[in-house]
Amino acid sequence: MRASIKNTALAILLGTALAVPALAQPAGAPLSEYPVCPDPPPKLTAAQENAAHAAFTLGNDAFQVSDYPKAIELFKDAYKRDCSKQILLDYIARAYEAKGEKGEAINALETYLKRNPKADDADQVKKRIENLKAALAAQNAPPNPTGTGTGTAPTATGTGTAATATGTSTAPVPPASGGHTLTPWIVTGAGGVLTITGVVLLIVGQGKIASSKVGCTNGVANCDAQKTPAERQSLNNSGTTLSNVGLVTGLVGVAAVGGGLAWHFLEPTGAKPGAAKLIPEVSPNYAGLSLSGAF
Repeated sequence: MRASIKNTALAILLGTALAVPALAQPAGAPLSEYPVCPDPPPKLTAAQENAAHAAFTLGNDAFQVSDYPKAIELFKDAYKRDCSKQILLDYIARAYEAKGEKGEAINALETYLKRNPKADDADQVKKRIENLKAALAAQNAPPNPTGTGTGTAPTATGTGTAATATGTSTAPVPPASGGHTLTPWIVTGAGGVLTITGVVLLIVGQGKIASSKVGCTNGVANCDAQKTPAERQSLNNSGTTLSNVGLVTGLVGVAAVGGGLAWHFLEPTGAKPGAAKLIPEVSPNYAGLSLSGAF
């Protein structure tokens, strides 16, 4: 019975042993449509969640080097994969604003408010929308028929005191601060080492026990003279000790592997209270601080 239990444990242990210039949005171009997100959002697998976070990270990298079309594409891909992260709409808006497509930026921010009406930064987002709409109206206003472009009226290329349509800049998207932590993988790795160690000890111990019985029939009652009874007893004792230590070590390792994986998959990755950051923001008609969450 004891041998059967050890054999079963051994089987269990062995089984566990990724700079374009700013372009104005074409007049009359249809605005982007964002996927409808069910309430509550669908539960993602770990692979789906990691794919969404990878797309966000690559989009942020593209934003940092001013590749705004690529950043927009990747932020949208991340949102398509995980629509529960409404803050991605804010990142999409920032990339569109940096690219010069104010209409798309407004559309993304309005979608963000519609889907997240109780957001902590709702008032600031509304102010951004107002400023973007004012800048867009000034950009699309007909030229002053009597002006020469040197006064104070808003112009597309003037050098007066009014805001201009070009030179829009936004603060870099804050780095992703959500996602999985490293600790669960450390626990899993340590569990893997313990599991392998336990398997090795168990195998060596069973080998010693088997060696103590070589040349014996009907148990240890009738053994040949290859080993003395004391030698056989010593092998059996050391083998039993190694087997027991290996069994315990291996089971602890398996438990650590399972616990680390469960920790990783169950660990919250969304924005937490206090995860939001104040970052500087500059646009044609607004300068100040903007509250941004974390993906």
